[in-house]
Amino acid sequence: MKNQTNYSAQQKVKQLFIIALLAITGCLWAQPGIHDPSSTVRNNDGRYWHFATGNGIYTISSSTTNFSSWQNENTVFPIGTWPGWIANYVSGFAGNFWAPEVIKIGNTYYCYYSCAGNGAAAAIGLATAPNLSGPWTDKGIIVAANNAIDPSVIVDGSTMYMAYGNWQTGIDLIQLNPSTGLRLNSSLWDLVAGSVEAPYIMKNGSYYYVFFQRGLCCSGVNSGYYTQVGRSTSITGPFLDQNGISLMNDGGTTFLPNKNGRYIGPGHVGYGESRLSYHFYDGNDNGAPKLMTSTLSFVNGWPVAGTASQIVPNGTYKLVNRGSAKYLDNLGSTVNGAGVAQWASGSSNNQRWVLTYADGYYKIKCVSGGKYLDNVNNTADGSAVAQWDSSPNFNQQWSITSAGPYYKLTNRSNGKCIDTGGLTTNGSVLQFWYSNVSVNQQWTLEYINSSTAKMGNLTDADETSEPVNNKSFYVWPNPVNGNQFEIVNNDNVAANTKLAIVNMSGQTVYSQDLGITESGVFSYTIDISSFSKGIYFVNLENGSETKTTKLIVN
Repeated sequence: MKNQTNYSAQQKVKQLFIIALLAITGCLWAQPGIHDPSSTVRNNDGRYWHFATGNGIYTISSSTTNFSSWQNENTVFPIGTWPGWIANYVSGFAGNFWAPEVIKIGNTYYCYYSCAGNGAAAAIGLATAPNLSGPWTDKGIIVAANNAIDPSVIVDGSTMYMAYGNWQTGIDLIQLNPSTGLRLNSSLWDLVAGSVEAPYIMKNGSYYYVFFQRGLCCSGVNSGYYTQVGRSTSITGPFLDQNGISLMNDGGTTFLPNKNGRYIGPGHVGYGESRLSYHFYDGNDNGAPKLMTSTLSFVNGWPVAGTASQIVPNGTYKLVNRGSAKYLDNLGSTVNGAGVAQWASGSSNNQRWVLTYADGYYKIKCVSGGKYLDNVNNTADGSAVAQWDSSPNFNQQWSITSAGPYYKLTNRSNGKCIDTGGLTTNGSVLQFWYSNVSVNQQWTLEYINSSTAKMGNLTDADETSEPVNNKSFYVWPNPVNGNQFEIVNNDNVAANTKLAIVNMSGQTVYSQDLGITESGVFSYTIDISSFSKGIYFVNLENGSETKTTKLIVN
């Protein structure tokens, strides 16, 4: 069970984040303010709305189905105001509402919102309106409990229910009155046990599905979030995963893995207007939090995000084994049939692999040498994984499937998985073994970039943990895992330049007059031991210009 202090800290970090929006078309929307989004909701005027964590409950809308243009809307509660009943249940509440859920019943919109402050005490309330632009009328409390957050509401025929996240005791379900939207009775059902949060509940066919989060969020590329799901023929459970394990007994089928190329730490699933939505941290943008909208389908009775088979986007990756912590490496060989091994992390292109997807399977090519992973007709357990020139043969076709927050790589021809064989030494050749639950078969895919070309010029300098000497203004290391980082400026700056660090809520958390009296270059080291985890902007300001770079604190 996660302790109350750590949970409260995690949720406070949530308040610092600003999120951009990535639509199905790949458009990026940079307007600040979205985190823990509601499902997509369509207003009376036809515009598509999202409600999100923020002061007064943050809202945006778009007139296009691909979400290519957005505009800010009025908050549900005017900034600086909130219902008076909250103070009776939540200490230290300051107007920042979490994780709203908005649905329409008849001609009325229902906005369920979370209130949290100091400690774990929290509550969920309801406001209603005839139009998403308001005015909103508060209807009062739905439920109050330790960490009662993240409401998800489902109308099922003549009945109505709300699931909500409770990190200390799991995911709970209560019944609502469909006439008022308020709580109907004192009944309460436990759906998921353990340290989980952010539920979403829906029905498809004869099954009810509950999606939920495991792991810790809000740490950029180091976020531990991943989304799991279970199903039941009854909305009150029991919910089971694909292996028949109860969600009350640590069960859960992974729906969105922790790392899927550039998409890291996905969370807070919602579904509305035929669109799946969730937020993630962009591994190709220093862990910037963004929101994905995609499609949702069902295959053999289980939900699949986006396309049914391609769970890893095309691109270049490094593959690290969970059991040995060593990387997939071709050892520099360019000979057909040469074994593929594992090695400690390095900058060599021997450890960079290009994944391309077609017709349900991946081909995996090493940047160094351009050879493809191949089973060279090996079928026995313990036989070697090798490489060969490109071929349409099934020997070079691979399934990539999720195993919790990790991946398994299975050869189409022999049906065997890439496995370390329990070895951990540099240069040990990887082996084929039957699919099992061993960590020797579990891999993390570290995203490099989206290129699928042979890239012989990549080095570790492309990664953000190293100094970037060709940039005029940067911070390093970035992300920061310790208590200090350095600001480096290689351009001349004006006299009387000031340094300011701003968090994602727009608050200045550090400022310093650098005392520069004449133009020049400089580096400056800052102690950030008092900083919370999250994303910040580092600004150099003078009377004529401001230079800005992003800082990630882990």
